[in-house]
Amino acid sequence: MPEATADRTVRIRLVDRTGRQVTDAEVTWDRLIRMRAEEHLPGHTARLAAVSGAGSATRP
Repeated sequence: MPEATADRTVRIRLVDRTGRQVTDAEVTWDRLIRMRAEEHLPGHTARLAAVSGAGSATRP
């Protein structure tokens, strides 16, 4: 990503599963991409693994 784009500020508004707003902030594109890659997506991965039973001791 070009540095000029990475440093551009954007507004984010995030909500939880119930629709309640948890964040209303301005961050740089660079920070937004890092947040999604390092925090948001791993959370979905962990949730999907838990729901699917991945890593269960009883699975072959």
